[in-house]
Amino acid sequence: VVGQVALSLVLLAGAGLFMRSLTNTLAIDPGFDLPNGVVMPMNLGYGQYDEAEGRELHQRLLTRVRSMPEVRSAALTAFAPLGIIHGHHDVHIEGYEPAPEELMLVKRNMVSPDYFEAMGISVLRGRAIDDRDTEEADPVAMINGTMARRFWPGQDPIGRTVQADLGTVYTVVGIVEDGKYGALQEAPEPYLILPLTQAEYVDRMNLIVRTAGDASALAHRLNGEVRDIAPDLPPATAITSSEYLEYSVGSTKGPAVMIGAFGLLALVLAMVGLYGVMWYSVTQRTREFGVRLALGASEGEVVRMVLGKGLRTTLVGVVLGFLLALAGTRLLSGLLYGVGTLDPLVFSLIPAILLGVGQLASYLPAQHAARADPVVV
Repeated sequence: VVGQVALSLVLLAGAGLFMRSLTNTLAIDPGFDLPNGVVMPMNLGYGQYDEAEGRELHQRLLTRVRSMPEVRSAALTAFAPLGIIHGHHDVHIEGYEPAPEELMLVKRNMVSPDYFEAMGISVLRGRAIDDRDTEEADPVAMINGTMARRFWPGQDPIGRTVQADLGTVYTVVGIVEDGKYGALQEAPEPYLILPLTQAEYVDRMNLIVRTAGDASALAHRLNGEVRDIAPDLPPATAITSSEYLEYSVGSTKGPAVMIGAFGLLALVLAMVGLYGVMWYSVTQRTREFGVRLALGASEGEVVRMVLGKGLRTTLVGVVLGFLLALAGTRLLSGLLYGVGTLDPLVFSLIPAILLGVGQLASYLPAQHAARADPVVV
């Protein structure tokens, strides 16, 4: 029983730290605001489409989606925020001298007009990518605040140029707020945004839709729209923005749920084990309790005697588990966000729960002992 209680505390402490970390992670501002929308990845690489056909199909899909009455705005992006896949560019900044061995590789994205409106991303300065940024127009780009501060400290980046690894020189026309591109816990990093029409063509694309209606119903309808436009593609899977955010924190939520499940299982085993041990102990001491009651002991005194034995057993397990947890949770430090491995809330609440569960498991045997009939026993 002591071992079960100790193991329960270790597992529940780990689960508690993960849940605290998950709560802190979900409180992070992702840099976009899409409370009611749909995200639909699609890959034209599964069909026989060349670049011209692919670009035309993308535009046709956007036109059809934007015509839906419940759609407020819609856009295409090569890489959705908090996704698994990201693009990168080696950049050359005019007037910026890299430090020795400084990497000039920055994350980049290609988006269609209305992307920032659909995603709810604020443009801090300048303008957003829009319909004027055609293939024939001068190449333009947008950057985030971190990229502006890194490459143009104390200067105005608007109107400056960025040369990407394909040799194209883009003029900066706008600055957007920093966002989370790979994970909610990541540190701010430079980000380059290019117009879809002026950047290299990619088969893989994500449709972002902001809606005023039911996002789940719209997701089902969008799947049908893609089948109509590109019937040779595998079935598309559109999901709501809330589902998309839930998937994005899976790396944090998964361990918390798994360890929590094992912790609860160990807690149940400890409770059953303690109950069995206490019941057996009471059964072995039935005559003793009868004598005590015959000599004037009250039922309350007998109950307290049994509960005290259960408390001592549980307390030994809690102390042992506390020491093991202090050592074991240090291994989780790299997986936690915004919470220490010695979080006072977790390490005060979990032992208290275990002690309470131990007393609950001892209560029924204590009641049985207090009701022993001296004449019968």
